[in-house]
Amino acid sequence: MSEEEKKDKGQEPKGQESQDPDGGGKEPGEKRITLTPTQLEERLARERKKFADYDNVKSQLAELQQKEKERTDAELTEVERLKSELGDLQAERDGLQERFHDTLIRSAVEREAAKANFHDPSDAYDLADVSMITIDDEGKVMDAEKAIAALVKAKAHLVKTAPHPDTDADKGKKSKAGEGEKHKEDLRRRFGL
Repeated sequence: MSEEEKKDKGQEPKGQESQDPDGGGKEPGEKRITLTPTQLEERLARERKKFADYDNVKSQLAELQQKEKERTDAELTEVERLKSELGDLQAERDGLQERFHDTLIRSAVEREAAKANFHDPSDAYDLADVSMITIDDEGKVMDAEKAIAALVKAKAHLVKTAPHPDTDADKGKKSKAGEGEKHKEDLRRRFGL
């Protein structure tokens, strides 16, 4: 086909530029390139060739992203496991420390109760107000004496009293042998026994 025939059929010759005769919404002076179906297929083939490995690259990227996610998940799982272990160890340490402090306080209270002459010093821990007792930074128990003093004041019956002195001994007199028997006889007569 000659260039004249192509123009008659509305086709532009190969690689030639033309002005759109009816304007077609293009700005004046804008060039239009028309391609034959063969040229169009060639250009499309070249463009497809540029992106031919796109699907391969896309699948490789997806695979790398999946591997990275698995690695990150594995690291997080390990970190979470270690955090859990740390929390368990801290809870165990706190429990042991609390038991140790309770033992120190119990020991100090029982020691002070023994000094105060309690009937049973082990009762003092259960009855004393141990909330006022503290342990300083060096591990020394503070205010156990105050707690025991407050307990003695509130419940004096827990403390042993001094034995009642013999009334004759208080007067400096010694009992005579046989006076006790006379006294018993006198009581029997009075009460008719």
